[in-house]
Amino acid sequence: MNTSQTPAPIDKKEYITAIGALLVLEHGKKNNYLPEEIQEAHKKK
Repeated sequence: MNTSQTPAPIDKKEYITAIGALLVLEHGKKNNYLPEEIQEAHKKK
């Protein structure tokens, strides 16, 4: 069993809002973000 995945956040809506805010702050508002950009924001969260 692969246990390297992080557990799901308790409040998913709050988590997505925080990730979105980081993405907009660092990369500007875009329709799509690269997977690398999303992973980077996830690590900073």
